[in-house]
Amino acid sequence: MVTVDGPFDDGAQTLVITADVNFDGTIGDGEKWIYQRTEPGAESFGFTMRDDGPSPGNGTSQDPLTIRAEFVDDVKEKKVEVKNVEPDLVGVPSVFYHELNGERFAVVRFSVIDPGVNHIHTATLTWSDNVVTEAGGFIKAYTCSYVFTKIISRMVLPGVQVSVKSLVVRDDDLGVTRRFRENLELDVNDDDDNLNLQEDLSDRGFNDDDLKPINLQRLITPGMDPRRGTRYLHYDPSSVRVWNSQSKRNLIPNGSSITDQDQVWVEGVSASRSEITIQWNSSDGVGCSVFGSITGNVIDVIVTKQMLDLDTDSDNTGIVDRSDYEDSIENTAGKGKKLFKRSSPAETILETNAFGQSTGYTLTLTVSPGLNAWADAAKTARITSATSSSIPTDDRESETYTWTSWGNRSRIGVSGLFLGYAAAA
Repeated sequence: MVTVDGPFDDGAQTLVITADVNFDGTIGDGEKWIYQRTEPGAESFGFTMRDDGPSPGNGTSQDPLTIRAEFVDDVKEKKVEVKNVEPDLVGVPSVFYHELNGERFAVVRFSVIDPGVNHIHTATLTWSDNVVTEAGGFIKAYTCSYVFTKIISRMVLPGVQVSVKSLVVRDDDLGVTRRFRENLELDVNDDDDNLNLQEDLSDRGFNDDDLKPINLQRLITPGMDPRRGTRYLHYDPSSVRVWNSQSKRNLIPNGSSITDQDQVWVEGVSASRSEITIQWNSSDGVGCSVFGSITGNVIDVIVTKQMLDLDTDSDNTGIVDRSDYEDSIENTAGKGKKLFKRSSPAETILETNAFGQSTGYTLTLTVSPGLNAWADAAKTARITSATSSSIPTDDRESETYTWTSWGNRSRIGVSGLFLGYAAAA
């Protein structure tokens, strides 16, 4: 807005306002505003910046712009700083596959929002196998105002599956935006940790160690300003549930608005793959408006069903604490649960979930030579296979026990000095 006081002795006077909006060093079309004034007052004017400086960019986050006003013999200049608006991604991209001339390509399509439409953008995509693909100076194909799409691809061998680990997009004036995906692995929470004969999926009120925490702040991106819009948590409730505490005090429904909560707890509901993310919607509108709707970083959730879990005192502390450290010792790929035994017998917990108890499944426990398996924690009775009345007694041979039905949890005993494996399948 420019205010003029006069003089108006000779009638109407001309007010001329100029600004080098495109930073090319000259005043061209759309950069000059002319008004005729016959009395004191103010004139309002406005213009749209297509970039924060010269195009291509000059590698600065802001550039000075001079606005010049001339009225009769008076000239006034006002210098303002035009700041770069960093680009943002509409969401975290996913991968699809395409075959061309007998070759197979992994293809990623993503959309970028940037009101600086003259910016030249570059991108760095890191794949899940840590291969890095660079895209430089790509041409913008606008799908709507301020939003354009880009495709990055790489050749992959038949059968190879890759995903996006992270994506970084930069403009030519120091603006940068990032997206990444992280993995979260869960078991279906159908065991009975507090031993109340109730499946934990329908139980609550205790700190359930099958729930895992995530930090929602890692899903939020810089463009999700809570002063200009609302953040919503999105997940698949048929795959997982999200709670505000490990004791499952309050469920956070899918689609809930998120304010100041940082940590939440995730529970596996069914064997599946799904995503957890946060979407931000501008209070000024959605769709093709500037930063109308943004999806943040993504957690890829993998929920698996565990049929049998065998826990023992593998770290030789005298108790079966079922800690992450004990599990890291016990879990041995391709062999089952590793058993480290001392001279004194140690209790072992054998657990199966509801899936393992379903009709049509046979549970098998194989105990290596040198280990004795007992039917109770007191070790007063040997395990007898449900399909056989004989009781194996030869410690020098491998023993296999099978059940066509099994309770939710049994405490068995394992004794002996042999370092071996007990495999459950």
